[in-house]
Formats: sequence, structure tokens, C-alpha cells
Amino acid sequence: MHDFERALEEVKPAFGVDDKTLDNCIREGWYDFGAEFQKVHNTCGNFIKQMKNSQSFLHTILLEGANGCGKTALAARLALDSGFSFVKMITPENYVGYSPQGKIQAIVKIFEDAYKSPLSLIVLDDIERLIEYIPVGPSY
Repeated sequence: MHDFERALEEVKPAFGVDDKTLDNCIREGWYDFGAEFQKVHNTCGNFIKQMKNSQSFLHTILLEGANGCGKTALAARLALDSGFSFVKMITPENYVGYSPQGKIQAIVKIFEDAYKSPLSLIVLDDIERLIEYIPVGPSY
């Protein structure tokens, strides 16, 4: 029975909160950087609370800023604090070695799974790398 219980701890559920990935985004800790940061955090947090009570189907939040300013950490913290039943994070690192079609199928599956849950939250991190955007040329 002990071995069975340990094996269950290793199994990653298909649904629920992807807390290991989200915790990894804030592994260095959570720091309050002042009034402007608090304003953004509170605004996004209030928006997520409103989403819980809303009858509307789809809401989005776009965080924009310089590299390394904490967008991913903020999104991870908001996702963990949301209390939603389905929370996943899509990052380019998850799809290294995938063909373009394989990557598309895996991402579509996450969105289809999210559709099955009454409250779901998906974080798309580093979307430029995820879609392999190149500012010069026809490929993106």
C-alpha cells in the first residue's frame, strides 16, 4: 500500500491546478515593488474575482513589459491565488522538440480541457517564442 501511495504522488493529474509549474515561476520569492506594482496586482486580482461571478464566457488579461520585469511571476501568483478548478501554464519550454503540428495539437488539447471546467485559467507565457515569431521575414 505504501508503494501505491507513493506512485500516486508521482502521477500528474490531467485536470486541476498545475501548481509545480506555477510555483517554479515564483521560486525566488514574491516581492512587493511599490505602489505601481500593488496597483497592477490588485487590478488583475479584482478582475479575476469578477470573472468568477460573471456569466460571460471568455475574459483575457494581457501583461506587457520589459524582459525580466516579473510578468510571468505575477501571472503565476494570480493563477495560484485564483481558486479556479483548472489552471495550466503554457510555456515554450514545454514544447521543445515538438513539430509545429504537435505543438498545436497539445495546446488545443489544453484549451479543450479548459472548456470542460466551469472556471479555468490558462497562462500563455512568452507567446513570441511559443508561436516562433520572427520580426523579419514571412515565418511566424
